[in-house]
Amino acid sequence: SIDVDLPIDPILSALFLQKQTLTTTASPGDFVRYELLLENNAAVGAVIDITVIDQLPAGVRFVPGSVTVNGVTAPDPVMNTGPLTLEFTIAALAVGERARIFYVVEVIGGDRNGELVNRATAFAAGGLSSNESTATIRLTEDLFRSTGTIIGRVLEADCRQATFSEEQGVSDIRIYLEDGRYAVTDEGGRFHLEGIDPGTHVAQLDTFTLPGYFDIIGCDATPGYAGSAESQFVRVARGGLHRADFYLRRKAPPEGRIDLELQNLGTDSAEEVIYKLKLNGVGNVAIRNINVMIVLPPGVTYVPDSMTVDGKDLGNPRVMGPAVTLALDPQTGDWTSEIEFVATMDENVAGELVSKATVLFDSPVARGQKTPVAETRMVREPSVVESEDYVLYLNFDVLSDKLAPEDKLELNMLIGDWQGIRNIQIFATGHTDVDRISPRNMHLFADNYVLSQARAMTAAFYLADGLNIPNANILVVGRGSDVPVASNATAAGRGSNRRVEMVIRPCSIETASIALSRMLLITWCMPFWSTGTAGISSKSVRIVADFSSARCFESSITSSMIFLSCPISIAGCRSLLNVSMFIVSTKIRSRLRRTIDQPDSVVSNDSFLSPSSTTSAPPCMP
Repeated sequence: SIDVDLPIDPILSALFLQKQTLTTTASPGDFVRYELLLENNAAVGAVIDITVIDQLPAGVRFVPGSVTVNGVTAPDPVMNTGPLTLEFTIAALAVGERARIFYVVEVIGGDRNGELVNRATAFAAGGLSSNESTATIRLTEDLFRSTGTIIGRVLEADCRQATFSEEQGVSDIRIYLEDGRYAVTDEGGRFHLEGIDPGTHVAQLDTFTLPGYFDIIGCDATPGYAGSAESQFVRVARGGLHRADFYLRRKAPPEGRIDLELQNLGTDSAEEVIYKLKLNGVGNVAIRNINVMIVLPPGVTYVPDSMTVDGKDLGNPRVMGPAVTLALDPQTGDWTSEIEFVATMDENVAGELVSKATVLFDSPVARGQKTPVAETRMVREPSVVESEDYVLYLNFDVLSDKLAPEDKLELNMLIGDWQGIRNIQIFATGHTDVDRISPRNMHLFADNYVLSQARAMTAAFYLADGLNIPNANILVVGRGSDVPVASNATAAGRGSNRRVEMVIRPCSIETASIALSRMLLITWCMPFWSTGTAGISSKSVRIVADFSSARCFESSITSSMIFLSCPISIAGCRSLLNVSMFIVSTKIRSRLRRTIDQPDSVVSNDSFLSPSSTTSAPPCMP
């Protein structure tokens, strides 16, 4: 230990002096090394002509040739007798500069258990002086002539054992005496206290230094215990060696467990999965440093900002590769916690997917404990979507293609059935009854074909919006009154004929060589066509393709070029157009050239169109 004197009320001076020694107890014949540390604390200006006067106590003598100043051997100081003083000189100290002086003395006598007090003060030019600094050594008696020693061990053992191993000792336990002196056990559990006056003393184990998993059990065979296992009386004789042992027993391990339940839950998306981990702590175990680790299978990735702990957003966990880890607060007794987050799965992930979870924690018994691994397994197979046919009797108002509230409810039920399924295609075919469009309303819908097509389109696009299906995957046809399912002679029959038929089927992607089996060109009339070249927007001309192999319309128009060359008469426009058209992605550009006037009619190579279509026009060829 180090004896350092810091004056309680130092004199306000530029000089500050500290005196210290590494020795706190000594006996005759011992050598003691002292240190003097002088510092100039003035704000400005050097201090010169410095003399340090060190007064030695009776019972010590200076050892010649032992002086060093700032690590360099220096001459011996001037020594004066009555009392014995040492005078060290220092030429000057700049602001903030220090001078460090070491010297050695020999202890030659003194009173037993007395104190050897050394006092030092520094003086400088201009009447400056430092504080007085002291260092104290306690003088002990050699060879235990008049005092005794207490030795002992702190053991994890039963005192009735004949011998004790080194491993049974418990280290870092403090043992006190009634006067405040103490000793700390080494790795073998040993301690000793020396220089004890004869008589009865109390040795007490400091319970604050005892690990929480130990109990002090005492010993019936030791008469020194007086009703308390943590303290005992020790009778010390002159020159005697006396024993005081303390015995410990490890507490029974706390009873408790942590149950883990790891679950996978599906979502509306085929690419997402919800993970739920439930933790259930049971027993009387206080645990801390709780770290939860969840290992996701290959191809499954944590979604940032999706984690909640007991319903609260506590920020993102640590993510390292497939491992998702987070720390929980310390827990005691019975407790529960639930962790939930979302993960995404790569499109090419299939087969059995195994996720694992475990919890690491510290308990009073041991650190770094680990629960068994909880697993959850899910099997992901490529989705198989079968085509479904629907017949919807939608309540459109007369000459309207707007959906009624009850119609939307019916379509919402259909959306719910197909929610989360991607890569599907919608085919919608509209039908009307046999009643014709009156001439005064033909500005709204030219005929029943246009009306049926508009109603089918309204229903199809409502369904597509709800299922997030791209417009390119929608095919719409207006059949007018061509395909009745009931007699048009009655109101009920006409109501049955006013319907929208839908087919929902899966898509598959094909390469650039796409065969077109049927092509339907549906047009809206524009007021007139100007002579020459004109650009027609997609609101004016709508292309609908029906492929016999049920290929996605989007993939066809992005991976192939469609050429049409056929004469088409547009109803209401009295024009026969030669259409030479190509489609790239979803943008439509067309070159239209006015030719000759023709009677009102609709021409197509598709049998879905009106039977009144002219038969003289050649079919469209791919």
